[in-house]
Amino acid sequence: WAYPFKFNHDIISDCREIILVESIGDMLSLWESGIKNTGVTFGTGASSGLLKALIRLNPRKIIIATNNDKNGAGQRAASKIKYALSTFFDQEQLRVVYPDKNDFGDQSVDENKTWYSKL
Repeated sequence: WAYPFKFNHDIISDCREIILVESIGDMLSLWESGIKNTGVTFGTGASSGLLKALIRLNPRKIIIATNNDKNGAGQRAASKIKYALSTFFDQEQLRVVYPDKNDFGDQSVDENKTWYSKL
């Protein structure tokens, strides 16, 4: 099971780029900012369902955007996810880019748009 691919599969297929975030809250913050090419990891790993969905989508770019935690949990999660994805995708396809604040819910619509424009 991969969320929210039922709703944004065509968007991701068209742009061939996906942003992986930790929670539905992060995803909703990006969607409110008009950024809908997202996938949710539901925590600090990449489930087999998410991996299968990504392989089927075959994106040219996967952005791992876990939380920018002060305690390093989001950073450790990003490393873990990137390692899991590196079995199936080239390193050039994988990129870790943290939100400027702790998570996307802490950022305004404009801050999320600015973050996305720097990708």
